[in-house]
Amino acid sequence: MPLMLIAIYFSARFVVHRFSAFPRLSSYLATGFIALALLLLTEFTLVLGIRGISLTEYISFRDPVSGKAYAFSLFLYALMPYIIAKKQSAKLNV
Repeated sequence: MPLMLIAIYFSARFVVHRFSAFPRLSSYLATGFIALALLLLTEFTLVLGIRGISLTEYISFRDPVSGKAYAFSLFLYALMPYIIAKKQSAKLNV
């Protein structure tokens, strides 16, 4: 999980710096949720297909602790571009 959180931070930072022409912070929020939708679509089609299990089985096999950590990391994945862009705009306004 720590390596995944590091990858989330650096990929979101790349997106914010690469596409800094977005006029509003809400664009970064939309970017994060679109990325989350694509990630989940990929995971549910490829990973579940390769493992040969259903979505219900996938969810039921997760233990409570790792399931909550996974859900938190997905939420953070969606919000990270917005968080970084907000932090960057606060630095520019100071």
